[in-house]
Amino acid sequence: MTHKTIKLLLLMAILSSTLFGCWEVEPLFQADFPAGKVNGYKPLYGSKSQTEVLLLANQPLQHPGKVYIYNQFLLINELQKGIHIYDNSDPRNPTPLSFIGLLGNTDMAIKDDVLYADHNGELKSIRLNGFNSLTVLDSIPLSEWHYGVAPPAGFYFECIDAKKGVVVGWQNVELVDPNCYAIN
Repeated sequence: MTHKTIKLLLLMAILSSTLFGCWEVEPLFQADFPAGKVNGYKPLYGSKSQTEVLLLANQPLQHPGKVYIYNQFLLINELQKGIHIYDNSDPRNPTPLSFIGLLGNTDMAIKDDVLYADHNGELKSIRLNGFNSLTVLDSIPLSEWHYGVAPPAGFYFECIDAKKGVVVGWQNVELVDPNCYAIN
């Protein structure tokens, strides 16, 4: 056998084992729901009006997330609640201007005076109008979640009852016999 023939046979063996070999498909994640008490989250319900994109008066910073600089503005995410807007003309002394209420917000980006931010399981495009007013331009669903703020990933939670309103937050509680689990 020539050197070329051996290489060809070896390549064919690798390809055939890849093409015809056993492929094991991993099963979908299945949570084990424990009986009894377990640490988890309970939904906090609110009205649909609480989920609107609003330009509000400045608010105190409590749980900061992502920080973004745009022109002379400093934007700081308030985890799950919205975005603080500061005049950053003097970086040593940023002046609070306003707050954009975006329930469930954790991320943002800006291009050409349009803010792109997550809000209640959707990506919103919002014209900034110099931070004097806001205009929601469009929304794109990010997931199948349509109940408001999604539960924290990796935890059991009290299943949602849409009749009670939109989920505006989550409270860490002790659950009994939970039936829902948040994967991501």
